[in-house]
Amino acid sequence: RAMEIYTVLSVLEYSREHESEADRLGTLSIAEAGYPAEATAEVWAYMMAEERHQAKTLPVYLRTHPSSGQRQRKAVLLAETLGRNDQGDPSGKMDYLAQMAPFRNELLHHARRGMSFEQQRILVERQREIGASLGLVAFHEAQMYLQRGGLGDADRALTLLRTAKENEGHPVETWRELGMALRESGRGLEAKVAFEKYLRLAPGAADALLIESYLSKRVTQ
Repeated sequence: RAMEIYTVLSVLEYSREHESEADRLGTLSIAEAGYPAEATAEVWAYMMAEERHQAKTLPVYLRTHPSSGQRQRKAVLLAETLGRNDQGDPSGKMDYLAQMAPFRNELLHHARRGMSFEQQRILVERQREIGASLGLVAFHEAQMYLQRGGLGDADRALTLLRTAKENEGHPVETWRELGMALRESGRGLEAKVAFEKYLRLAPGAADALLIESYLSKRVTQ
């Protein structure tokens, strides 16, 4: 039995060593391509923040991969040996944000599924840090509160949806969600305006008939 346990732990350690080597080679490849090597450490720092809110985590010696903390520390050390590249925007961050803008809303919807409230909060905050549009960030932050449904969350969500609609980058469904939130809070006239705006912007939406039914039921009352 002891030999079996030793064998399993040895295999796991071997896997972790392979993952560490893969991380090292990846960082070197990034640096060779002209991108800042320190960016890899930022990725693992983000992963560490998310892992703190996972329900369960295995001890390091039972994992097939090194912990995010270990990977982040090694990435920092390697980046320091390679030096920094601060010329212009070597990370391509601005170009990346521009290229991903049309897909970011859908990606965030998928990413948030199955996440705890705190994990979603970290994800949304990360979008704010990297410069995602304020309208999009406010919309997804509102969705977090609507999903949680705790005391005062409906009011927080309504405030965020109002912020979203006033800022660039908000998805068209912002108007539908705003209408729903206003309807629930008894603001019928405002809900009607939001629903009508949604139908004008997305006349072929899958839920258009549902929204029309709300309007036909005299949502203003």
